[in-house]
Parts: sequence; C-alpha cells; structure tokens
Amino acid sequence: MLEKELKYTEINLTENGDVSLRLTTIITDSGSIISRSHHREVRGLDDSLDDLPSHISGSIVTYRAGLS
Repeated sequence: MLEKELKYTEINLTENGDVSLRLTTIITDSGSIISRSHHREVRGLDDSLDDLPSHISGSIVTYRAGLS
C-alpha cells in the first residue's frame, strides 16, 4: 500500500530572523521508500507561521524573541 508522509527535516534560523525550512515528502510502498523529494522555503520576520506545526512555530518564535 502506498503511503505519503510530509515532515520538516531541516530548519535553519539566521541572525536577522529569517527561517529556512526544508519540507520532505516521502512515498513508501509496504514500508520501503520509493520516492523522497524536498521543498525549501524561506520565511522572513513579517511572514506568517500559522500553517506550521506548533512545535516548529513555537521554536521559531522563541528564537526570534531572543534576538531583540
């Protein structure tokens, strides 16, 4: 059975508050990986974090609070 899993596999935080996120899509068939692809995006200080999982957005907010 084919299954699709999306997860953030890399998060980079910069000194100016930008966040680089790598979202990985993994396709498996009966537990064996048959495809893996990556999508990278960058979010600035003014960009919304609402669509991110709460543990990721919480970490970003905490990091950014320490910059001020």
